[in-house]
Order: sequence, then structure tokens, then C-alpha cells
Amino acid sequence: MSIVTASPISVANEIPHLNVGRVPIDNQSTRSQSIAGKTAFEQVLVKLSGNKSILDNDLISRSARNYQQYLVSSSFISLNGKLVYQASFAQDRMLELLQFANVPVWGNLRPKTTVWIAQQSEANQQINIVTQLSEHPFVEKVNDIAFSRGIDLLIPVGDLEDSVNVSKYDIWGSFAVSIANYSAKFGNEYTLIARISLGFDEISSAEAYIAEWTVVGDKHIYSSKSAGATEDLALDALLSDYTDHLASRHAISSELLANTQQIRIEVIGIDTLSKYAQAISALEGIAVVSKVSVKKQTKESMVFELSVNADTQTLASVLKLDDRFREFQADDLSVSDSTRYEWVGR
Repeated sequence: MSIVTASPISVANEIPHLNVGRVPIDNQSTRSQSIAGKTAFEQVLVKLSGNKSILDNDLISRSARNYQQYLVSSSFISLNGKLVYQASFAQDRMLELLQFANVPVWGNLRPKTTVWIAQQSEANQQINIVTQLSEHPFVEKVNDIAFSRGIDLLIPVGDLEDSVNVSKYDIWGSFAVSIANYSAKFGNEYTLIARISLGFDEISSAEAYIAEWTVVGDKHIYSSKSAGATEDLALDALLSDYTDHLASRHAISSELLANTQQIRIEVIGIDTLSKYAQAISALEGIAVVSKVSVKKQTKESMVFELSVNADTQTLASVLKLDDRFREFQADDLSVSDSTRYEWVGR
């Protein structure tokens, strides 16, 4: 049985809310707002970097105490019946802070993940699958964590087709490859399979809820365990650890960001002003690209020179996640001094 390494639809999504933090709050007092503001600031920094360990950085810790310097706007909203403090921060300045702190930065194009979770009831040992139709309380929790960590998670609907192809025993037994093969229909780059049950945590040497999980995608399989004192905390630990894992594969180191080089790419299929404007906008929106200029133009293609704060391989990895560009496979043996892509658009 083969491992799914590519999807038929798209592999990444542009996350629009990386500069927005949301924190549940009890009241609208000045003190509560101040505490929530600092927490929202830290949440956004973790979203932009991809890894929660950056909060241990001295520079970031000091900056969090003066979060107001980065604050653009804030408000109180009602979300799922709860009072929530929402704050927007200056993303450019936050990215500068991360670079000064010498920690990785993760761009706004991020891979999508299909999430299959089986949870064992402590009361009757019954195994339950978390799907949209199941109305399991984990569904809302997964969506909240996805927002707070800046990732795109898809919980399957759980209709008849899903039930026939992926059973609770498939998830519980972690038949990762077969589940990933079926999940290719969703068009996501990664498939995450997890089971959560009461067990023994070797790290704390105590009883805890254990989340055993496996991720398949991007030509690799990775397995790990996460733990929490409650089921909700185990789910939080699972998705937090998974996000850290994703960021370790896709975030860009500060050393690369500090070095700018010129990289040329040829984009096929740009034959109208509208497509030209869209392609320029797409390239300028890439986190590692600081400048875009046109070096050559024909009837159907353009050669762009990009000022890139990364190496060629990193740029190629970022473009691979953007479904508006497709690496061009020429039928002839023509030679180009630029990497060639086809403009697909949306």
C-alpha cells in the first residue's frame, strides 16, 4: 500500500488571522483586559513562529510586558456564548521582533491537515470518533486551537462514505497509511490520526490522558505521544505538539531570513494584465520575499527576480504550498536558467 504524498486539490491555505489573538475573559475590567492583552500578544507571536518554546526567549518575554506598543486594535466579542478579548497587532513589527530574537518565522501559507480522532469514554470504554456530525465537544475545541496556533485543520463530516472507509477501529489501531490514502479525497497535504484514552504518563509518572498520534504526509510518517491531566488538556497538548512538528518542517530560521539573495523564476501562463497583477501580488505576499521585479517578458510568460531572505530550496518549498503556482513540466527539452512555474491562479 502506498503512502499519500500529494493531494489532487490543493495543499496549503493562506491563514488571514496570524496577527489576531483571542483570549476568553471573565469581565471587561482594566486588569482583565491588561492580562488578556499580554496573553493575546504571546499567542500571536507563537502563531507567527509556529513554536510555543519561543516564549522562553528573554527578548520576547520583555516585549510581552509592553505589548501595547504593538497593539493596533482590540475589542470584546461573544464567541460560542463566551466573552472573548480579541486583539490585532502590527504583523510587520512582530516579525521584526522574532528576527531580532533569533527565532524561526513561519509564513502565512500553511499546509492543511485532515484530523481523525478517536476518544475512549472512561465510563463505558466505548470508542467514539470525532466528526462534524457527531457533535462531539472536541469539535469546537479543535477549531479554537486551530485559530490560536494559526493552522488549518479539517474534521471530516462523518457521513456514510467516511464511516464505510474509516472506522473507529481503524483510527484506534492507527492504520495510518490506509486512512491517509482515503483522506486524499479532501485534498490536504497531511493526515493526522490520534487516539485519546486514560493511561499512564511516563514523563510525570502519574495517571493521565494520553494522546497517541501519527501524521502522514510530505513523504514522511511521524508518531508521538502527548499527555494532559484531562481529556481537553490532552487534546490541547496533542494539537500543540503537532503544530510544533509542522513548524519544524516549514518555518524558516532567522539565519536564512538575515541573508538576502536574488532568485529568478519563470512563470508560464501570464497572458493578461489581470494575471500579471495577481501573480505579482502572490509573490509579494510570500513571507521570505522582500522585493519582486520583472526581468523578461514574452507573450505567455514572465521572468521575475525575487529578493529572497532564504535559499532556493526554501523558496521552492514555499511555492509548492501555494496552489496558484505549479512547477512547470515542459514537454520539450528547452533549457531555462530560471526555475519554471505555471500560473494556475484561483
